[in-house]
This record gives sequence, structure tokens and C-alpha cells, in this order.
Amino acid sequence: MASKKDLTKFLVDLTKEELEKEVEKLYVKFKEVKTYYDIELSGDTSAIVNEIKAKIKKEYNPDKGYGKGRAAVVKKIIDDFAKISVFPIDLIDIILYRVEMVMTYIRVVWDVEVATYTSAENAFERALKLIEKHQLYDNFQPRCNEILAFTGKLDWGFSSNMNYLYKKHYLIQGTE
Repeated sequence: MASKKDLTKFLVDLTKEELEKEVEKLYVKFKEVKTYYDIELSGDTSAIVNEIKAKIKKEYNPDKGYGKGRAAVVKKIIDDFAKISVFPIDLIDIILYRVEMVMTYIRVVWDVEVATYTSAENAFERALKLIEKHQLYDNFQPRCNEILAFTGKLDWGFSSNMNYLYKKHYLIQGTE
């Protein structure tokens, strides 16, 4: 198996034209590469973000009937997006959207497994870590506060855990 060092050597040895052809070949062959460059070159992520949000909504809160609430399905959708995501703000937005959809699902279905709460807590912490890493506190603080307010209408333990996670990441920075 080739290493990153082997790849670097291969790329350095290519002429500019050969390198351009190599990137074009990857663009045509792999959907993820095409999507990545489409986002990178256009700068407009709204279509892909809305597509991902629609998939998440369908899993938790479809327009008709009850959602299936399969955390693993939604995690895969988000992880696949993370691979091609160019802007951290989009990934954070989608992860927080997942948390919001899980909370709505819990409120509608009510009798859910503990794993459903845990998946929301894990997603919330993932978003908080990304917010912290990219210093996007001001961008997401109001939304995080809305999420915390909504958790108060749900299970007390869930609300307590979510508040703990929030304080763990936001109070470190003295932003509250």
C-alpha cells in the first residue's frame, strides 16, 4: 500500500499538465471529489446542506407519519458530508440540525431508547468541539442556547447532560 510520502513523490514528479489531468480524472471518477470541488469552486453550499438536512429530517420527522429515528443512518449521512465539507460552519450547522431533529423526535415519540438521548448528546458535543476548534462561538451561541432551552421540555437527565456539555466547552473560553 502506498504511503502519503509515496503520493507526494508521485505528485512532485508530475508536470503541471499531468497534475491537472490527474485531478480531472479524480473529479470525473469519484462523486465525493466532484462534490468537494463543486463546493470549493462555487462557495455556495446551500444546496448540499439543504439536501443533507432533508435526509436527516426524513429519518427523524418526515412530513407524513413517524420517523424511524435510526441514529446510525444519520451519523453515516453526516460522516459522509464531513468527508467533502469545505467549511466547518456547514458541518456544525448540520450536526446541530441533527440534535434539533432528535429533540423534536423525542418530543413526538416520547418513549425512546436511552441510545437516542445519547446520540443527541454525542452529536451536541461533537458540534461544540468543532465550534471550539474553529472559534465560532459567536456564530452558534444563540442556537446552542435555544437547544438547551428546548431540552428543558424533555427528560431532566438529558437536559442536565446537555447543559453540562455546553458549559464544559463555552465556559472554558469565558464566553458566558
